[in-house]
Amino acid sequence: MVSSVGDAADHGASGGVQASPVLDPDWVIRAMGHDPRDYAELVEIFMAELPKMLAALQLTAAGANPDALLSLIHEACNSLGVIGARRGAAQTHALERRWRQGEPVPADEASEIVRLALLEAGEALTHWMASRPLSPAP
Repeated sequence: MVSSVGDAADHGASGGVQASPVLDPDWVIRAMGHDPRDYAELVEIFMAELPKMLAALQLTAAGANPDALLSLIHEACNSLGVIGARRGAAQTHALERRWRQGEPVPADEASEIVRLALLEAGEALTHWMASRPLSPAP
């Protein structure tokens, strides 16, 4: 299983952030033992948490609390990495790294990067779920 954001972000690092695919479910499915049902469970969890993450992001950015925003960036980065949202994981990982290295990153810019990465992943997952045939449980 994908164990950390570094795994997901580094997985596509050679091609650059924008060249990374939005979603690589096959990579995660292989890492999890080749059962797409396990991945589907991750997708359900992510999709259930997505509105909460977006709401928290909006509140945190509005409150201008740098520690809370950094925590949310880290959480989004990990969540994106676990579901195989390679582009979003790489973007948020780069953002977190910039922030931790002391580079000034405006809160509105940071929250917009994270928001777009989460929305892009959510849209890709919606398409993935719609394209999957329903399979019976074993």
